[in-house]
Amino acid sequence: MKIKEIFLANRPDHAPTATDFGAREIDCPCTLKDGGFSNESLPRGGILVKLAWISVDPYMRNRMRPVGPSYAAAWEIGGTIDGFAVGQVIQSRSGKFPNGTFVSGMMPWAEYVILDDSKPSPQGPTEIPKIEGIVGKENHFVGLFGVTGLTASIGMHVHGNLKEGQTVLVSGAAGATGSVAGQYALRKGAKNLIGICGTDEKCEYLRKCGFTHTINYKTDDVAAKVQEYSAKTGIDCYFDNVGGETSEIVIQKMNKDSHVVLCGQISTYNDPDAPYPNVLSEEVQKYVEANNITRKRFLLLDHIEHTQHCIGELIGWFLQGKIVADETVVDGFENAPKAFCDMLAGKNIGKMVVRV
Repeated sequence: MKIKEIFLANRPDHAPTATDFGAREIDCPCTLKDGGFSNESLPRGGILVKLAWISVDPYMRNRMRPVGPSYAAAWEIGGTIDGFAVGQVIQSRSGKFPNGTFVSGMMPWAEYVILDDSKPSPQGPTEIPKIEGIVGKENHFVGLFGVTGLTASIGMHVHGNLKEGQTVLVSGAAGATGSVAGQYALRKGAKNLIGICGTDEKCEYLRKCGFTHTINYKTDDVAAKVQEYSAKTGIDCYFDNVGGETSEIVIQKMNKDSHVVLCGQISTYNDPDAPYPNVLSEEVQKYVEANNITRKRFLLLDHIEHTQHCIGELIGWFLQGKIVADETVVDGFENAPKAFCDMLAGKNIGKMVVRV
């Protein structure tokens, strides 16, 4: 039996396109027997998983470089792409994951994959809980309850220093992480929530999510709008997804002892020479130091001990109808590269996912 997998074809020094990826047929990793899959062809503790949902995320752009980010290896030319995904166990030699179980974790971009039940999360599989109201919505485990939602909630929980009545600003606010970060701040008592995004449609989505004010950076004067919406309060917490000029504008409106949660710098991901985090101008750096503003790089894997607490909050709010988690769904395994490129170009509202 032949299956498809997706591999890296080029290392672009520009915005990636679908042609930087390739697809090929390979042998299925588990042999067929009596109309099904052979248990004997699986290693002990192995599970054969059929991919159901694929996550495409901004951090993956850095894995296309010769040297990947500190927390994830670079993809090799000709090597299979991997990332966070959800799949269903089709054949099992594991006592932990019987047939039919839905699991999440890091998986190769192949229609069927073999996973090892002895590997810890997130490199190994994690069973998706069978909770009433969640069953049948496994897609959210690559979004709201997956890495993007946890990045938002744990980032705010650990570095946001959120308090009742604060003013919080989120850049890249209509994406998977930004929209959850803003709603997390609301649930923790933020009274003035400002979101920056790139279209009027996205501004409408942010209002649906409960944002107090929205800024379309393509049509609005960002500096003037940030000043208008924060004039009476200043900014207590800034969840930074974009870096660059936007962040310089926002930081200069932040209060003394306020906090920047450095989540991403998508404005510079296609510049191979751009440092992470972005170096601030001398003027803004002096403002940060004079006002004791914390600006810490945030990596989810450094705070994995907060996972159960934060995912419990997210699931609770979702079941109570207190959090919005819209998705942009792309159908077809072969369309995963295009979905990835469209996500980097800002063509998604909420989480971009691929339905295999």
